[in-house]
Amino acid sequence: MSRSPDSNVEPRLDEVFTILQTTLPTGPFTVADTFAVPAAPGVPAPIRGLVVAAGGNPLAVIGLVSPIVAADASPLLEFLALKARAQRASYLVAWNLRDVTLRETPKKGVPAVSAEPLRRYPTLFEISASTTSPLTALVCIAVQYRAEEILRDLATLHREGRLDLVIPDATFFTQRLTRAVEILKPHLKEALGFELR
Repeated sequence: MSRSPDSNVEPRLDEVFTILQTTLPTGPFTVADTFAVPAAPGVPAPIRGLVVAAGGNPLAVIGLVSPIVAADASPLLEFLALKARAQRASYLVAWNLRDVTLRETPKKGVPAVSAEPLRRYPTLFEISASTTSPLTALVCIAVQYRAEEILRDLATLHREGRLDLVIPDATFFTQRLTRAVEILKPHLKEALGFELR
């Protein structure tokens, strides 16, 4: 049996997957489900992943793949979006061991790659296609820190519904004023009608 040039991918995926799983219990999340796919359509590498649940409900699908596949590759995102929709998870995380993107799960029929990521994490230069298994202690620490960052962002999304504060600008205030008028308009009409009788 001939081995691919990237024959140490599976052990690296397993190591990063284990680090991710051990990081989960430190937050408000649990692992609802895990999956391993030898090859998805258009993805030339195996995918490992898990479904993160908050309060018993699926929140996000996290998919790990080899660095030979881009974290924002359309086939990978479509596979993860399909998985997230099936689980009714609001978010998906595509992680190719180097780059990570956090996105909202797109609606059916909307290309997953078309939505702008909620967060792009800095590249982990410690991991490359030639990184051997087992991972060094430095790489394990970097991966654990990245996993904690992702889980913190998922906790913020679960708690607040957004990652960053809204920056108030003219559009923000116009939208707030328009909404307030829409809410008050029926009550004002009723009050004026009562006064004019």
